[in-house]
Amino acid sequence: MGKSNRIRASRASVQARALGTPKKKKGMPSWLMTLITLVVTVAILLSVALSLLAANGVFNRIRTSVSSDNFRVNTNMMSYYFYNEYQSFTSDYSSYLNYGYFSLDTSASLKDQPFGGAKGTDATSSYMDANLVTDITNEEDLPETWFDYFMHRTVKTVSSMLLYCEEAHARNLELDEDELATIDANIDALSAAASGYGYTLNSYIAAMYGPGVSASDIRKAMEYSSLATKCMNALSEDLEAAITADRVNTAYNADKKSFNVVDYSAYIVTVNYEDIVIEILGEDYESIPDDKKETILRAYRDKITLHEGRTDKLKEVTSAEEFEKLVLEYAAEDAVENLYANQSIADNIKPSDEDITAIKTAMKAQLVADAVAGKTTTADAVTIEDETAETVTAYEKTVQTAYAKILNTIKGSAYKTVLSTKEALSQTKVPYTVGSDVSEWAFDEGRKVGDLTVIVSGDGEAEGGVPADLEEYTSTTISVYMLDAVQYADPTKSKNIAYILYETEDAALAAIAALRQNATLTFDIFEDYAHNNENAGHAELEDYVKGNLGSASFDTWLFADTTVVGTLTATPIKLDESTYCVAFYHADGAENWYVNVKTSILNDDYEAYYDAMEGKYAITVKEKALDKIDA
Repeated sequence: MGKSNRIRASRASVQARALGTPKKKKGMPSWLMTLITLVVTVAILLSVALSLLAANGVFNRIRTSVSSDNFRVNTNMMSYYFYNEYQSFTSDYSSYLNYGYFSLDTSASLKDQPFGGAKGTDATSSYMDANLVTDITNEEDLPETWFDYFMHRTVKTVSSMLLYCEEAHARNLELDEDELATIDANIDALSAAASGYGYTLNSYIAAMYGPGVSASDIRKAMEYSSLATKCMNALSEDLEAAITADRVNTAYNADKKSFNVVDYSAYIVTVNYEDIVIEILGEDYESIPDDKKETILRAYRDKITLHEGRTDKLKEVTSAEEFEKLVLEYAAEDAVENLYANQSIADNIKPSDEDITAIKTAMKAQLVADAVAGKTTTADAVTIEDETAETVTAYEKTVQTAYAKILNTIKGSAYKTVLSTKEALSQTKVPYTVGSDVSEWAFDEGRKVGDLTVIVSGDGEAEGGVPADLEEYTSTTISVYMLDAVQYADPTKSKNIAYILYETEDAALAAIAALRQNATLTFDIFEDYAHNNENAGHAELEDYVKGNLGSASFDTWLFADTTVVGTLTATPIKLDESTYCVAFYHADGAENWYVNVKTSILNDDYEAYYDAMEGKYAITVKEKALDKIDA
């Protein structure tokens, strides 16, 4: 390259360097650059690690939500308890949620949903949220969100559980192998459910009970719950064993009214203002015209007056038999007249008005006579032997065959109403209810058999009848009571039973078939079968009083006339959609009055013991940890 060319090239290089890159200053030490890179890398890795730890529930497993001296509920366990509370609520109140009675949206975050409030912009139309909170009287203390509501319930449940766990610790109570095996079976059931949905066990648990919750968290939570239950049962047995017969008798004699029962006959009728409006204006009315208001009010009062007249006649009777007969006459009168009025009867087949009146009167008398006699059905009003005959005889009157068939329909339907009235008429073994007008009357010490009282409530309660200036009319109820038996101790024997629960009807049927293989079924054989064959649970109920289990179908079986000592259920009793009961009634228990007094004492003792536990064992709740639960 010539000299000139080398010079041009050199200048070009200098110019390019001057234009394209600034003059290099003293640079950052390489060791510092390496250190910064390292720090950033570690920070990124640490962030990822922390995220993974949070997702795996490590932090919430470290956090304590509720604790006592010897037991700690971490936040993952609390999440499990929380979601159990939530799922139980949505199951119990599913119909309320479907109809929009609560503001809860199960598809949205609970923390973002205000608790309570009005629907839309109509401040007079409110949700029923506030009705759920029975332990808060100050409206300002109501939960702010649905998360707060469910957490409030969960904290109460868990705090109570820890009290029993502490008591169990003090009593040296521990879970035995069978109880631990039950927990294992519950975890296995979760695992099976997870597999059925294509999940791993922990991913399924996290989806059900919150992010980070694992099988180990649930196992620990179940152990606490089981230990608390074991302690509750032990405490109940101890307290019950300490209740002597002398103590029961002393408590009964000190407050007989609270444990006694009465028998009375009752005639109760309600006149609804809305029904009168519909009768006059029809179902499609939008509002009541001013020129119809007086007519409607008069009709409302007239209907009440009709029943007041009936009440006056009831006041004249002197026995329960007379009371029943007169009430059944009222029922037959209303049923026949209403059913007849609702029939479409062609004029050409109607008998004379005089004959119609005679036929109705005879039919009503026969309905009452059959009901008093205790007949379950009533004969046809007319026996039609020849369908082709033009006329037949009905209650000594000659009527068209087509008309006779209508009479048969009316009589059959009317008798159902009369029987229903008879069934509701006699009220036996009625307990005392605080604040009830009829209870205060019936349980008065000076009361005697045959005494009668009339109680009027609603619009007609005011002296002089229904006022003409009410802003809104609703209804009037007239109740007439005749005392059939003054207060007494219910001598009915309670029942001792045992039962086994199954998740399917087929499993329950198989158990019944197996138990029936025994020539003589005893309590010991039943219990042995329950312990040695797979089932969803079993229990014994001593001194069972009707209604205590809360299952009408169970009580229907147990208290049927055909159910005697030694009876096994012939078919499974369905308690709910997935629970079938096989029960065995093996002995009579104590008399009902004795059971009720003893139960009252046990409840008082239990409450006192619980109060003592609250004073003895400290429970600590950490609100910040509760807020970490994802919901």
